[in-house]
Amino acid sequence: MAKTPAAKKSRSRAKPRTPTLRVQVQHDIDKALAQANIPSAIDSDGWRWMQDPTGKGLIGVVAVTGQREDLSLRVVAPITPLPKGDAALHRALRRIAEMNYEIPGHARLAIDSRTIWAVVAHNVGDIGADDVPNCIFDCVWLSQAAAEWLKKK
Repeated sequence: MAKTPAAKKSRSRAKPRTPTLRVQVQHDIDKALAQANIPSAIDSDGWRWMQDPTGKGLIGVVAVTGQREDLSLRVVAPITPLPKGDAALHRALRRIAEMNYEIPGHARLAIDSRTIWAVVAHNVGDIGADDVPNCIFDCVWLSQAAAEWLKKK
């Protein structure tokens, strides 16, 4: 079969695509973790699971969540299970509220049905590459500090 003139023309290469904001922040997360020598694993939803230096406990989870313009960097670190009794739960919630009032930085304390967490949620549209390690550090620092503070009280 003879080549047609159209087949002889070379195709111009498409410009490399710039990564989406989600992908760029995910790269920033991976870079921050690698620079801090923090081993992590990525699950199917894009969450980065980190272990403490001893390899025994989870210290944080990092992901970019949301859709399109509603993306946020989310870093969470478990602190302790919620107390069982009403009086102990009331004391813990009061301590959490007091700490949230005083905490500098991005991190805050939060609860779900079973656990007290340190949490950072930062809008991706307002974030720079240097903010990513700060968010991770703030969350991990708060989880460690709050664990000690909650034990003492």
